[in-house]
Amino acid sequence: MSDKKIHVVRILNHKEIIIDAGSSESIKKENKFDVIDSDGDPIKDLNGKIIGYLPSVKATVHALDIHDHFSIIGYSKRDYVVPGMPKLINSTNVLGIASIKNSQILNVDSSQIVPRTSENSNISIKIGDEVIVR
Repeated sequence: MSDKKIHVVRILNHKEIIIDAGSSESIKKENKFDVIDSDGDPIKDLNGKIIGYLPSVKATVHALDIHDHFSIIGYSKRDYVVPGMPKLINSTNVLGIASIKNSQILNVDSSQIVPRTSENSNISIKIGDEVIVR
């Protein structure tokens, strides 16, 4: 993994964002990412002067589609098994185990969404946010 800082460069929708790192920066499908607010919680010295900021995590997401120099990241579309949950409430998989779909959406700044041309914390994810590989 390179020492390059990774950033959000485009917001596709409420479930997918693009970062400026891909396979050429050793991004892999199994990577998890924290989208952070680097100007999160201000830390003050005893005199009240701000001496830095404690970063906060806006979202923890997965690599969905990796290209040479960029990747699409977002919440995984995997099934989550919920043992003992009544099957009437859930769909069931091949084994008959109750499961639910992860339908989370990212808290993005809606004014910055630029959808694909082929497709008809409480802080919003914005273009330029730093992304850390976990």
